[in-house]
Amino acid sequence: MAEPLLYQDRVVGTILLDRAAGDPPFTVHAAEMLALFAAQAAIAIENVRLYEAARMEIGQRKAAEERLRARTVQLEAVRTVSVELTHELDLSRLLDLILERALTLVATDSGTLFLWDADAQQLVPRANRGLGDWMLGLRLQPGEGIAGLAAQERQSVRVDEYWDVARLSPSVEAEHPELATLHAALAEPLLYQEQLRGVIIVRSHASGRVFSAAEQEVLALLATQAAIAIENARLYSE
Repeated sequence: MAEPLLYQDRVVGTILLDRAAGDPPFTVHAAEMLALFAAQAAIAIENVRLYEAARMEIGQRKAAEERLRARTVQLEAVRTVSVELTHELDLSRLLDLILERALTLVATDSGTLFLWDADAQQLVPRANRGLGDWMLGLRLQPGEGIAGLAAQERQSVRVDEYWDVARLSPSVEAEHPELATLHAALAEPLLYQEQLRGVIIVRSHASGRVFSAAEQEVLALLATQAAIAIENARLYSE
């Protein structure tokens, strides 16, 4: 004996009952009872479906609210850092400060800030965290490595499998095995009035860590403020 589960003329399922051979047949009364039960069951199933949909919607809304709160905190942090940067006019201290704040904003502990040497047409590291002092002796051409690519393209570069880092130079990988521990990187050019002033790159050594689009956007905002602060410090020095 089978009965459809109908909710507002829409089938949400079927209930089937059977008996073994030799058992008494289902009666008309049993069929009526099953029909009544099926009507109630259909309502109950629809209620559960609506409840689950509402719970999912609430969960999505809460997740969106959490993302919004996190985003607001990040943007407020960028605003605070921007004010902090404008008050630092010593270039060396400023570059260290920019890198430290960038690492805090994206919650990682490795990065390098390069300045652009227009005469030599090279990126020169001026602040570094998480890699050895050899990094400060590195010089990159536009298009060379992740930082060089950001400088050449004048846009963000995000790498989730860091072995593109081997493009830094053919010898860097062999000379510096600590690069093998890197897993992800995010580079942002420092542009002032469309002129290249440098590149900031943040890295992660944590397996499975990737930088999100939101972190990329936050770093881009910081880079814009950093370029202005660097120009201010340069003009003040002059």
